[in-house]
Amino acid sequence: MLEVDHIKPFGIILTEFLAAFAMLDNRLFARELFAIAIKYKPFWDKKNLRALCRRCNWQRVIDEKKRRPSDYEKIETILK
Repeated sequence: MLEVDHIKPFGIILTEFLAAFAMLDNRLFARELFAIAIKYKPFWDKKNLRALCRRCNWQRVIDEKKRRPSDYEKIETILK
């Protein structure tokens, strides 16, 4: 079975998006940010996708977590 994977991690793209629109408080402007995100090209870039078998994808995830903090941890620090 193949799984779709982001070459540039989605968490990093999300972090860049939130930094680019940091002037909009995500709690007050959630709908506006959603509308902007729909048109934000890096979220939808097909060149940033690849297909990996499930085993390879999970191994990549495990290896990546060993090397750096999770994207969720980065996002949590930005949102605080």
